[in-house]
Amino acid sequence: SEAEGTLRGSEAGADDDQARAAEGAPPGGRGGAAVKAPSPASGRGGRGGAIVATRARAVGPHPPSLDLQAATQGQLTSAAGEARDGPPPLERMASAPSPYQPRVRGRTAQSADAILTQDELRRLTAALPARHRLCDWRLLYSVEEHGCSLHTFYRRVKAHRETILVVKDQYGAVFGTFAPAAWHEAKSFYGTGEAFLFRLRPSWAVFRWSGANTYFMLSNETSLAVGAGGHFGLWIGEDFANGSSGSSETFESECLATKDEFEIVAVEVYGLVSSSAPEP
Repeated sequence: SEAEGTLRGSEAGADDDQARAAEGAPPGGRGGAAVKAPSPASGRGGRGGAIVATRARAVGPHPPSLDLQAATQGQLTSAAGEARDGPPPLERMASAPSPYQPRVRGRTAQSADAILTQDELRRLTAALPARHRLCDWRLLYSVEEHGCSLHTFYRRVKAHRETILVVKDQYGAVFGTFAPAAWHEAKSFYGTGEAFLFRLRPSWAVFRWSGANTYFMLSNETSLAVGAGGHFGLWIGEDFANGSSGSSETFESECLATKDEFEIVAVEVYGLVSSSAPEP
């Protein structure tokens, strides 16, 4: 009868739901879209999982080793295509300087005059990740004091994970990068999305990760580079005498120096250390 047919259909549906539940699938079977439970790392409400997935797509695998000179001439293109899943580029104009004045360590009687003014120190401090804003700055490397050698540079900075590299060109422009990983000789790009480029003079700007690619840091026995895709955001030759800067997709940055190719007058590299850390 019709009533018996309806009853048998209901029982069959219940059996299907039980079978699907045993397999971990949601009941009903319509639409074919299972609702996934949030992962333990996703936090309350499951939102964190979406954020992690988005960042993973943006980072992707490291690209192969690239020729630095070819990239300087604008022959390097981004392997990340039009992807824009990473965080958006942040401030171009600076926020107010940090109220905290970092203590600078490591200067000696042989040290040249500092490139940065006290106000510029506070501005850069405010741009750093929050966990570093109360750190002291230790001078690790200076061209004037330690010579023009990449070998010496690597030796003096290798123990410091996060550093700030500051450059002054022949026309007085001051600019540089925050490096969130220890500088070392490598065959491919490395680092994280905390890296950024900055310009202090003649005008202040910060260029943060655009999410377009993961070309953060590249360094070997002949040069240092930060940001790529189109041009390196910042490139420095092995003798710290010359460099170049252009528009990079990594940070959606513009030329940092007075001209695309420049002569280097001074370079300083600072490590970030706890204010309670003893002197070496």
